[in-house]
Parts: sequence; structure tokens; C-alpha cells
Amino acid sequence: MLDSAGHAPTLIHGKRVPDGFRLSKYDAVVGASVHRGTHQQFVTQFVRNHAEALNRLPSAFISVSLTAAEDTDAVQATAKNLVAEVLADTGWHPDSTAVVPGALKYSQYGTLTKLVMKYVAMKMGGGTDSSRDYEYTD
Repeated sequence: MLDSAGHAPTLIHGKRVPDGFRLSKYDAVVGASVHRGTHQQFVTQFVRNHAEALNRLPSAFISVSLTAAEDTDAVQATAKNLVAEVLADTGWHPDSTAVVPGALKYSQYGTLTKLVMKYVAMKMGGGTDSSRDYEYTD
């Protein structure tokens, strides 16, 4: 989608930022997923370390959360509050934010996590067949 709009997207993992990385070379979009009710710490740290540069660029923050797959006001408010917490904690003021549903990746879970995620999925009306993965992000 970004490349068809004339952009040259680059994926950089927040745990493995290349030596010599300069945010000024990019239009900034930062994405983070929510695990156990919080965004990944390495993403929060990346944003905190680069907040000044991010605030000078057109930027957006995309929060990926399985919670966002549940379409109730209370759950959507919780997902949006997680975004607000990251922004307040880091001092970043992106031009846009979005909360999008994530995925159930049963094939990547250990036994205990698989059981917990099946319980969560059952409560929210999601997929509980752990022999397959479910993608809720469109």
C-alpha cells in the first residue's frame, strides 16, 4: 500500500536498529503490538530516544492489539488508552494514531500460552481452533 502511493517503505525492528540509523532519512511511522496489556518495551524506548526527531516529522503510531478485534466501546477505549499512555510516557505527538486488531498465532505459542489465548478468544468470540492461526488485521 505505501509503495503504491509512491513511498519506499523500510521495516526496521526496534530491537535491532542498524548502526548509523538516522530517523531524518524517513517519513516516520512506528508500529507496536500489545502483549499482556502493554506495548513492547523496546518500542517505547525507541520512541522515547527519538521523540524529538519524531515530533519534527510527519508521523503516525499504529498500535496492533488482539483486544481491538472486540468491537465494544469499553474495549476500544482500553486500546486507545494504551496508545495515550505510550505517547504521554515518551513525549511523542504523532500526527495520527490508529488501533488495529492483531492475530492469534496459535502455531507460535507454547502449550500454556495457547491455553490462555484460547480462553481469551472464547471470551471475545474469536477463533478457538488452535490447529490454525487467525488474522484479524485487515
